[in-house]
This record gives sequence, structure tokens and C-alpha cells, in this order.
Amino acid sequence: MSRLIYTHKGRRADGFTLLELILAVAAFSLVTAGAFAAINSLVAARDAQLETAELLQQLQLTNHNLERDITQLVRRGSRGQGINTEPAVLGSQLFMRGTRTGWANPLDQHRSHMQRFQYTLRDQQLVREHWIHVDSFSAAPSISTVLLENVDAVVFRYQDRARQWQDSWPVSGDGQDDLPRAVEVTIELADARRIRRVFLTLEAGNG
Repeated sequence: MSRLIYTHKGRRADGFTLLELILAVAAFSLVTAGAFAAINSLVAARDAQLETAELLQQLQLTNHNLERDITQLVRRGSRGQGINTEPAVLGSQLFMRGTRTGWANPLDQHRSHMQRFQYTLRDQQLVREHWIHVDSFSAAPSISTVLLENVDAVVFRYQDRARQWQDSWPVSGDGQDDLPRAVEVTIELADARRIRRVFLTLEAGNG
């Protein structure tokens, strides 16, 4: 007498096995990590370009102001409240102050076409100050403009008539209204870059 024997074959349930899930998660993690790395690289490149563009703009502004002021220096000191008169150009390696001409006056304000200005370094910022009136300027508030940031040092030097470089101006007390033949400006940035420019004054045209 024969018997029928039934067997049940195991059937795979729908879905993924644990190993397949682990592999899928690992692959997704690798793809995500690569995508984040690419995005971070693009963001860093964009930030570097923006910083470079901003620095270039600041350098152009700095160069424009220095060239305009130094090339238009005039023999005009500043008269104080008393009998003291400050030289037309007064400077050391750390700062420079002078009087320039050619200050435009489109609004026809009650002021001169000359302007008293000063360059100095404050808290790693190259600052330009100017005053409305040339005389007794120290008694009035100045108008300050930050030209360049992240600056470690600014050094000024002054060339005399003999074309010798001096660390301060005027060279002697006799030449209160003398102008340097040229002014050298060296700027050291925080990233170790150094920028050096030499600007000629009107005195250079006299020999």
C-alpha cells in the first residue's frame, strides 16, 4: 500500500534580508559622504573667491586714495589756535599727515579745495582720516574711512631732494613747508603678503 508524502518548500518572504539592508545603507553613506565633500569643496572655493575679490577691492581703494593724496600734496601747513604751525607734511614710519589740493566741491560748501588728511594703522586696519578745515583741524572731529583690513604693519618712508630715503618728515625744523620728493608705502598683510608702492609728489617735477 503506497502513501503520498507531501513536502512544503520554504518560500522567501517579501523584502530584503538584513545583509542586503546593511549593504544598501553602507552604499548610501558612501554616496552621501562624497556628495557632502563635493559641496563643501564648492563652498570653500566660493568663499575663497569672495575673499580674494574683497581684498582686491580694498587694495584698489587703498591705492586710489594714497595716489590721489600724495600726488596732490601742497606746501600748506596747518595753523593752530596759537602761533604754532604744523608742517605741510608730518610723518614717521607709523603714520603720515599732510595737506592735499584738488578736493572737489560739487555742492559749493563753505570750505577750501584743500584737505588735511592722515593715514595710520589701528587694530589691524589701515585708516584714512580727513578734516573739513586745514587750520585748527585737531579741534574738530575727523571723518574716518577704513581702507584695508587684516594688516600687520604699514611703514612710510620719505625721499628728500637728494633722493635719500628718510624715516620721518620733515627732515629738519627749517623745512616746515618742504615736500618729500616721493613717499614709499609698504603694507604687510596678515597672510604674510607684502605690498610696496612709491608715489611721486609735485616736488619730483622740480628735479
